[in-house]
Formats: sequence, structure tokens, C-alpha cells
Amino acid sequence: MEGETMEEAFRRHREASIRGIENHFNKLQKLLEAERNWKKIVDARNKAGFTEEELPDNKEDDEPQLLGEIMEAVADIAEMHINVPNLTLEHREAMLNVDQKRIFDKIKSHLISQKEREDLLENESSRLLRLDNIKPLRMFISGVGGTGKSFLIEAIKCLVDDIWHPKSGEIMCAIVAPTGIAAFNVGGLTIHRLFQLPIEHEGKTAGYWALSKEAQKRIKMTLKNLKIIVVDEVSMVSNLNLAYLHMRLEDIFGTDEWFGSKNILFVGDLLQLPPVNGRPVFKKISNKLVKTRLGAANAVNIWKETVEYDELTINERQKGDETFFKMLDSVRHGCLTDETIDTLKSRVFKVSIQEKYKELESEGTIPPICLFSKVDACQKINELMLEGLEIEKIELACVDVVDESGSTAKFDKKQEKKLEKLKDQPSKTAGLETVLSLAVGCRVMLRRNIDVTVGLVNGAIGTVMGIYATRISIKFDHIDVPCDIERGYI
Repeated sequence: MEGETMEEAFRRHREASIRGIENHFNKLQKLLEAERNWKKIVDARNKAGFTEEELPDNKEDDEPQLLGEIMEAVADIAEMHINVPNLTLEHREAMLNVDQKRIFDKIKSHLISQKEREDLLENESSRLLRLDNIKPLRMFISGVGGTGKSFLIEAIKCLVDDIWHPKSGEIMCAIVAPTGIAAFNVGGLTIHRLFQLPIEHEGKTAGYWALSKEAQKRIKMTLKNLKIIVVDEVSMVSNLNLAYLHMRLEDIFGTDEWFGSKNILFVGDLLQLPPVNGRPVFKKISNKLVKTRLGAANAVNIWKETVEYDELTINERQKGDETFFKMLDSVRHGCLTDETIDTLKSRVFKVSIQEKYKELESEGTIPPICLFSKVDACQKINELMLEGLEIEKIELACVDVVDESGSTAKFDKKQEKKLEKLKDQPSKTAGLETVLSLAVGCRVMLRRNIDVTVGLVNGAIGTVMGIYATRISIKFDHIDVPCDIERGYI
């Protein structure tokens, strides 16, 4: 707004974001209430003795669960776009630094030219115009943490809305990320959810599978006016998932052009977290994976073939702390300077982790986070911290439920032994523990994505407020009111 400082503008932007989260939480509560009401209806129907033959046939030609996931994802991304903090494009542009503005102007020029071309095509059927289409924008925007990548993404989303003026529920800018927490941070969805990509299971990525005709029809109708895709935290996207994304967009938009002939921006820092059980996005896919996962004969380096490079270099977050910035940069490159090593050594403490934790906790309002390189060390400190709470501990044992509906094979002792081996390997059970030890007041982290739109994502941290028979009440740090996590997600 006119007359306000940049700090005031950012504060107003943050408050608007918080209001958006509150709106999403209210929506979640309504959805949960609707689900409870629906269960009552189903129970009443079952008690009345209705058979499947007596009920209306509402089955789709396609797999109902897949179609439901597609439509839920589409509805969520449309809802999140409606609740973007209310800053005008003019305000956002004014808040960009010279580095961000340079890249923003390049994207803006391209999108405006595209809109002008679309307007000409709408009023002119000339074949020459159609042959002279503008080549889609395919750009990688690099930058270390603190260079304003997320803020630039928000400005680009606002730019798309300003140019095309989407109708309610219409998606023109799809923002995605490889993880739930990354997607939430930029107001998007996971790339796997929106585009229904194959997911990893037990450390192995599934082969590519095409959508059915009905599923493809639905997602194509919803994304028919899509202008641009933004993929954040691209360092965690594997080269195989990049190929899957390209193939999915080919299927959706019916073209063999790269990424469905859509504008696509990849954002992130390739020196940050790499893909889990995969090769970096810029590496060529091996011939073996091309054959077994893609069903093709020859490998190709999609990243090298398609992506243009640009970079943000002005670090807004570390301004005023040059020493810390240099230390982060040397760690990022894996080349520690003597100065960095000396600084890190000066931070080594000799007291126990519990004592240090309590000391840090007493110094600030936000409880500190302890990072460990191995799971065993993490579990040990969790147990010690839990013992330090002077309150009753509750142990929740998992219940294994086997779904045999989709297979003719029955669950036998062989499968039971295999399941038994997984009880101490939560990484292979979607992060679910065999026994979960909790207490009111303990700090916890969510290990699964429940609802990206409200921030209930893998990695969300909070404090246990109450433990009940079928749910746990948790006050997450980034959500103003406690959330009930149902037993099925615990």
C-alpha cells in the first residue's frame, strides 16, 4: 500500500497468509463433519438391509478411487488459488529486488506475447498465425535459500491471474512440489497428486502407467486453460519423475511436444536435497530404466535438451550476517573453509543433548529442533525427551489391516512373515511406527501428508494437546487452532 515500508508490506502479507490458513482449517472441519454425516447414512442404510443390487448404480467406467483423487486435487488447487493473500500485482512488482525483477520481466514479456497471440488466433483463422506459435517457456530458476524464490513464485501466480483473469475454479497456474511441506510453503500441491504420477514403494519407483480415458478426460477438462506449471524444490525431483511428468502432460494435452507444450518453470537449488532413491533431474536416465520404466529404446537427457538457466543471487534472508552466509555457502558447496570449521567447532557442547535442549528452549519462545544423521540417534533422543516429561506416557499399538479386495491371492503365513519383518522399518510403512509412545505436551512431527491445503503435511511439527481413543489433538506450530489427527493416520 502507498506509504508503507517493505517490512510493513511483508508483515501484512504474512497476516494475510495466516488468514488463508484459518480459512483452510475451517474448510477441513466442514469436510470432516460431512464425512461423519455420510458414515451415519451408510450405517443406517446397512441396518435397513439394502443390498448392492437395490442401490442406484453410480459406478464410473474407471477406477473410482483414482477419479476421486484427481477431482479432489483439482478442487484443492482451485481453492488454494482463491485464498492467495490479497496483494495486487503492482504491489508485488514493487517489492521485487532487481534480481527478481529481471527474471520476472522476462517471464512477463513472454506471457503477454502469448496472450496477444491467443487473442489474434481467436479473431483470425489464418493458418500462418497458427504455424507461428510462440515457443513455450522452459526455465530453471536457481538460487540459494533466502534469495526470494517463493516470493517470485507468488508474483508469477499473480501475473498469470492479471493477464488471463481466470474464472472461479479455473486453473491457469499450477504450482507443484515433490513433497507436501514444500507444496504447502508455496500454496501448491504435490506433483504426484495433481498429475497422478507413479510413486515409490519400498525404495522402488513404479513404471509409468497411462491414465484411463475417463480419468484423462476429467483432468484434461479441468486443466484445459492451463498456461504455466511451476515446479518448486526441483532438486528433489528425479530424472525419472521428470520423464513421467513430461509423459503425463503429453497424455493430458494430446501432443508430443515437451511437457505438453506448456510453459514450465523449475525452481530450486540443485545443491540442496537430492531425490530419494533416484538420480538428479539433470542426469541422463540409464538405458536400463528407460527400458524397464518408460518402455522406450533410447535414453535422453530431458533437462539438458529443454531447460534454460537463470539464477537469483541477492540473498535477502542473510543480509547483515555475512559470516553465517559464507558458512552456509561453503557447506552448500561441500568445501568447508578453515573459518567455517573453526566456527562449527566453537559450537560443540559437552553437556547432554537433553540439558542443551532445555537451555535453548528457555532462551526463546519456539522449541528448538534437533537434527540427527541416523534414525537410531533420533529415536534415542525422542525416548529421553519423553521420559523427561512428568506426565503419564501412552503407548498406541498399530493395527495391521490387509486389503484383499483387489487380489485373488489370500493373505497367508508367508505374507504374514514378510509383514512381521517390516515392524521395525517405518520407512517402509509410510512412516507408521509399530508402537507409538506419546504424552500430552510432547513435541511430534507428522510423517504423512493428510491435507496439503491446510498444512497437515509430512514434516509439520506440533505439540500434543490431548490423546483419545480414536484421535490425537495436536497444536501445530503454523496453525492457530489444534487439529484432530484420526487413528487411521497415526
